Amino acid sequence: MHSATVQSIEMLFQLVGRKNSAWSTQVLVPDRSNLTYFLYEGKDAPDHIMQLPIIHLSLEEFDDGLTLVYVQSIQEGSEIFISIVSHCEENKLIGFSSREAKPNLPVAFLHSNLTEEKKIEIIEKASANELKILVATSAAGCGINLPIVRFVGWGLDRQPSGIIQSQGRTARSPFTGEGIVIWVHNPKLHGRRLPVTSKVREVLQGSCFRKTSN
Repeated sequence: MHSATVQSIEMLFQLVGRKNSAWSTQVLVPDRSNLTYFLYEGKDAPDHIMQLPIIHLSLEEFDDGLTLVYVQSIQEGSEIFISIVSHCEENKLIGFSSREAKPNLPVAFLHSNLTEEKKIEIIEKASANELKILVATSAAGCGINLPIVRFVGWGLDRQPSGIIQSQGRTARSPFTGEGIVIWVHNPKLHGRRLPVTSKVREVLQGSCFRKTSN
């Protein structure tokens, strides 16, 4: 059984329903050698999404793949989405359809409060490389394969499994090539979401972010 959410042998027993069998446990780091990890942590970490050069490059330079900005709440995602759209307007990065005079935004926001039709529309645009940046909550979690080559985690998830699942969207088969995973943890913005007893704090204290994250 391979799972990113079952964190102990006891949880496995509860799920499978057998408690007295001769089980053996082997923990393997996911083989994602095509990912490069970065962690911005502490008081000097960015407190605004547009402070990240990867966002500007995604909108103005990169032609390949999608950048996913993973957020912890709809409110936070809305603020980030508006900031990116404002930047696009100020720098004339928004195109318009001549037939409908409707703006073709290079960014979209995927979250659970959208209608199913709107979710499908956003996913189809992302799959067709019609978007440069997708802001998303866990609505873009497991089960959705998109051509994501750059991942920005805006605040660490409260659970290790959430970190693994969200960043696991990056450069995933059938899409090939190198991927970038960036996590931002600014204590002014995100500290309140990590309890003192949270195992996620090990991510911030580990000597190797890639190994600890995996």
